[in-house]
Amino acid sequence: MNKFLYHSFRYTNYIVIICILLAYLSTHISPQYFRFLSLFGLAYPVFLIGNLFFVAFWIYRKNNFFAISLIAIGIGSSHFSNTFQLNPFNSPNDEQTTFKVLSYNVRLFDKWNWTNDKNTAKNLFDFIIHEDANIVCFQEFYENKSNPINGYSLFQEKLNLPYTHIELVKNKKKKFNYGIATYSNFPIIRRQKLSFKDELATCIFTDLKIKDDTIRVYNNHLASIHLGYKDYEFIENFDIEQPYKIEKILTITQKILNAFYKRSKQVSTIAKHIENSPYPVIVCGDFNDTPVSYAYTQMRNQLKDGFVEAGNGIGITYAGSALLPVRIDYVLHSNELNAFHFQNPKINDSDHYPITCTFSLASNENN
Repeated sequence: MNKFLYHSFRYTNYIVIICILLAYLSTHISPQYFRFLSLFGLAYPVFLIGNLFFVAFWIYRKNNFFAISLIAIGIGSSHFSNTFQLNPFNSPNDEQTTFKVLSYNVRLFDKWNWTNDKNTAKNLFDFIIHEDANIVCFQEFYENKSNPINGYSLFQEKLNLPYTHIELVKNKKKKFNYGIATYSNFPIIRRQKLSFKDELATCIFTDLKIKDDTIRVYNNHLASIHLGYKDYEFIENFDIEQPYKIEKILTITQKILNAFYKRSKQVSTIAKHIENSPYPVIVCGDFNDTPVSYAYTQMRNQLKDGFVEAGNGIGITYAGSALLPVRIDYVLHSNELNAFHFQNPKINDSDHYPITCTFSLASNENN
């Protein structure tokens, strides 16, 4: 290798090392103070792959410079494990009390026929019914008053989930109601909503009685980027010669930065509330942020991540764009709960994949 190429590779290596370190830093600095830094966290997988490439490259070249990238990756080992997992099969024993949680952004049950398939809503219902979960948390839920088969009655009847906590944040001509919903076959002893300025962002918590124990379930839908169809079309068909590409890139970037800012404020309120919960908690929903983000770090805090504890692979949950294979939906939980069988089936009936996780109460292990 000539001297020019050698120095080019070395300087590029320095750049990807600095970038991945900035990605780690972005999880601790609120976008309320420095929004641009959050973009490094969003691009973490790119910087990780870049550093892995240089580890392999320098080893191949028999150059000890590989150690610098390896150290950079090691510094963020927790972020790596939050993104990629390999867990052996584990199951609760027969004596433990278990229950299954399903969280799913159902995109209004395809109300506006985004999938161009008239069977999508039925497919969604059939899948949810087949999962037979004890607790179901919906984001982008809707109830269609003009349709005798609507979400509210169908799930109560078909799933045997008689206890509901539904908060509606949008009402269009009183024909259907948009919002967030938690269904349960455990009795509800308290319902409450946390309010934000962004009316489309919602958090509700529901206290459930499970035998002699009480758990609190937080169901969240944090601020979205609100990319439109033309934005996605521009991203997926990007061409360096596209007209007005700079203006479009700046517009999309600004939307992303504004969403980081909104979520940081929302998650601050939710995290403080979770910290003061008198009961073990399950925190689930659509966070609209990756595991290498300020929102995820603040929300998780001392909680465990069901995917990290019992999942496999990279846990992709966003299906809206082939170029954005990310995990933005979560099931977090207190230490008092044990997680098993985390799944994220690739069901293409929404722009999100569902996630499920089975839990047991740790206090029951000694009973």
